[in-house]
Amino acid sequence: MSHDEVRWYEKRWLEDRRRWEEERRSLQKRLDEQAAEILELKRKVAECADERVEKLQRQVDTLQQQLKEEQAAHMQCAKALEQAKQQLAMLAQPPLGEGFFRYLGQNIGLWDQTLVEEARKLEGCGIEPWLRAIWEEREGALSRVFAGEITDWQRVRTGLVLEWALLAWLEGVRDG
Repeated sequence: MSHDEVRWYEKRWLEDRRRWEEERRSLQKRLDEQAAEILELKRKVAECADERVEKLQRQVDTLQQQLKEEQAAHMQCAKALEQAKQQLAMLAQPPLGEGFFRYLGQNIGLWDQTLVEEARKLEGCGIEPWLRAIWEEREGALSRVFAGEITDWQRVRTGLVLEWALLAWLEGVRDG
């Protein structure tokens, strides 16, 4: 993802955040007003006759229901804001950070062993279908990442290392 795309997402996120903050303040103001109105209605209920009490109680129930609905809307707004923050944080991270290279260094021994095993399996077999399968798997993993789903990064990295090593081996075979 390019720097300009990250800026665009960041600008969009800031606009959404500003809008959500305005909505949140508006909802909070409305919630405060309704809470004050509920308290006022409850005071009147205590002063009124039974007939008046029933009418005011219906109004209180209606306002309480509206308050619940607006509180639910407020919660949804807060969740959306948190999700936007998480997405922005994910977009701001470089695709191959320090963790990738640290992880690569820790697992190189396992990958060497896996490479030897995979190369033995491929001797005499069609290499092209194996490469196509790795490419399809990587394409699916990237699609899942961009959709916000969980991806098996170890499998993707192993596939990349195996592909790189196989291509280097093929280059060596070609060049003699």
